[in-house]
Amino acid sequence: MNRSRQGKGVALHIDKAPSSGFKATARPGPKRRIHTSQTHQRIRSNREHEASSSNLRSAHEPRKFIIGIDYGTTLTKISYLTHPIGQLNPQAFPWEVKTIRNWPYDTPTNPKKQVPSESWYSHVPLKRAPAFEDDAHGDFLYDLEENFHPLADRPNDSTGSSHSEAQSNADENAANYDNTSKYLWGYAVPRHQFRTDLAIGGRSSLRLIKRAKLMLVDTSYTGEEKVRLRRKIDQLVKQGMILNYSMKDKPDSRDVIDIITDFLVKALGHTKKQLELLEGLTDKCEVEYALTVPAVWTPEASRILQTATRAAIRATGFGNSKDGIVDDIFIVSEPEAAATFLLANTADRLLPNEVFIIADCGGGTVDMVTYGIDQSWPLRLKDEKVPPRGDNCGSSYLNENYRAMLLRRLQDETYLTHNGESMGAIVNRLIPAFENDIKRNVDMTKECGLTPVYISQLKGDQQQDLFGTALKRFSPNLLLVDKSDFEEIFHPLLQRIERLLEEQIILAQEKDLAVKKVFLIGGFGESPSLQNHLRKFLAGISSRSRNEIQLITSIKSLDKENSPQFLDKTVAVSSGAVLRALNKDNGPDRIAQASYGLLHTEVYDRKSLTHRYARPEPPSELDGEVYVKTIVYFMVKNKLIKSKHKFETFDMAHEFAEDEDKFICEELLFASDSSTESNYAREDIVNKDAQLVGSIVTDMTFLRDQGLIELTVPDAGEKGKPRWVVIYDLVVEVHGKNLKYFARYPPGPEGTIRKSAQLSIAAAFRPGTA
Repeated sequence: MNRSRQGKGVALHIDKAPSSGFKATARPGPKRRIHTSQTHQRIRSNREHEASSSNLRSAHEPRKFIIGIDYGTTLTKISYLTHPIGQLNPQAFPWEVKTIRNWPYDTPTNPKKQVPSESWYSHVPLKRAPAFEDDAHGDFLYDLEENFHPLADRPNDSTGSSHSEAQSNADENAANYDNTSKYLWGYAVPRHQFRTDLAIGGRSSLRLIKRAKLMLVDTSYTGEEKVRLRRKIDQLVKQGMILNYSMKDKPDSRDVIDIITDFLVKALGHTKKQLELLEGLTDKCEVEYALTVPAVWTPEASRILQTATRAAIRATGFGNSKDGIVDDIFIVSEPEAAATFLLANTADRLLPNEVFIIADCGGGTVDMVTYGIDQSWPLRLKDEKVPPRGDNCGSSYLNENYRAMLLRRLQDETYLTHNGESMGAIVNRLIPAFENDIKRNVDMTKECGLTPVYISQLKGDQQQDLFGTALKRFSPNLLLVDKSDFEEIFHPLLQRIERLLEEQIILAQEKDLAVKKVFLIGGFGESPSLQNHLRKFLAGISSRSRNEIQLITSIKSLDKENSPQFLDKTVAVSSGAVLRALNKDNGPDRIAQASYGLLHTEVYDRKSLTHRYARPEPPSELDGEVYVKTIVYFMVKNKLIKSKHKFETFDMAHEFAEDEDKFICEELLFASDSSTESNYAREDIVNKDAQLVGSIVTDMTFLRDQGLIELTVPDAGEKGKPRWVVIYDLVVEVHGKNLKYFARYPPGPEGTIRKSAQLSIAAAFRPGTA
């Protein structure tokens, strides 16, 4: 019998035109005839039909927006596509998917399609709603009364891509950036970091958050990075910047929720303003989100990102929402999204059963996944042929190696710090030039000459009377970087990427699978150094195995004129997520990857196996019984769950003291990535990973006030006191990617719904499941 809990209940410039190489206009002169696939014919026919009927649509006709989010370890990309609401079977070419630009503090002359996944908290805590025990995955992660996230733009904020001019000037002129309460995110972080000396009064580096996504990766290669992040998270919790959702002594990955939510509130807020300004987004438009996750993620990690995303959507008002609940989130794996973008409409189509590797080389992590082609249209991949692998050897670590190299070479130049500036601050100012230019163009596999780095007041070798082996490769105001320096910077990371790729190829060979192509994507994948290093490696392994393996560094898609056009691989994941959400047919079966259940109160039985590790409560003052908390799972891992499904109705019972003021009934919903057995105690090892993901709180006081129930009085000799007993139904149903549950009274099909709640369970299925 469930009984009431004490205390208050717990409720539960846009990329409009293709970038260089993407022109859709016909080339001059005669064109080479290219065979048009049936896929291309279907899309072209759809486009022609839409164009012919465009004059019938109002310019202000509400449209549907599909938003693809690639929340990366170092960079985030947000892509989108729009089509008329109600359009049957909408289709699109890869190059028709657009990507958000004009990020605040980005270079206006060269607006980028990504924003750094970085944030920097000030010394002023953000006002947040209190966290309840274990409650880390509900929709309501901020003040329900104000309905306002502390970082969300208020309705009267000006639209546009950048902060207010007054605030900008205040930040620019502040001698100490800790004097402002401004939360920094995206490009504002490196803008301030690389021109501020943290050692002499700048913002504390303990509140500077980078690579937060690594907290959700449970692998050995992220261990050291997670330790550093954990120290910062603990400090932010201690200072009241973010909430501790785990409420436990040991570290918990859920504590990163506020950090991700805060960043996404800003990123989605900017996206919303851009679409309102340039695409006619209004409150009447429908919005669907496609969220990408790494192939190696657990369902718990996906739930955390899903929770943060839903909270950000609700905070910004950018999405379909009913009673504060965000409905439409589709989850797809990053490699599948990338493959959909790169391969769905290419000039050189892969054949069914062909085996290939996607090497996603980003800024923080490098992930290798080996796939086979299941079907060409719509493009669907077979399960991973071998276990995917990854390592935190992305391009952002080149920056760290570059910084370490400079500090080593400048360690004796103490005269540079005589003005009070630290050597670290001097080197920090040199990072942007390396990030934006040097590392993107240098090819350390070839003779790369000398690259000059300007350092004011640096003394040259001749000025220091250095000769022979003592030469430092210094000229007046210039530090010269040669091939040996670039090898120091690049080689350790290139070797780690090579080992990941070699492992995938060897594992495939052990299964008699012949890898034919390696698709190199991600920002690091654009590096000439990495491309030529892997080409040399694949040439050697191809020769030894007598199986040619191609490294694919550029992809062509057929445009409207049947001409091949290069695709921008840097947005393959976010853009591919949009295309994958556009056509969800023939995805994975709806097999649950996690179990969902309700917290249940039952009489303690010391002989029961399920109560072996139970911590029974003291005898109830109301009925004298000893109770224990257990979890009863209704949706069980590895079971097929239909898109429309109703579980067996739960009979819920709560007891209240005779003089209880309110009859507040609360049911708690738990999820477990491992447990499949019910009625075990909450603290049993069977439920070791069970986490609270939702609740439903119902006020049943009206039953007493309206005389619908009678006071239960114990018979003579019975234990307990007079009490009120409330009995009602809890109905649980699956509706697509959402779990809906209702408190119904009177019990039975004819009863009235007294309260309802909803929870997204998109993360409970394999990525790509409709």
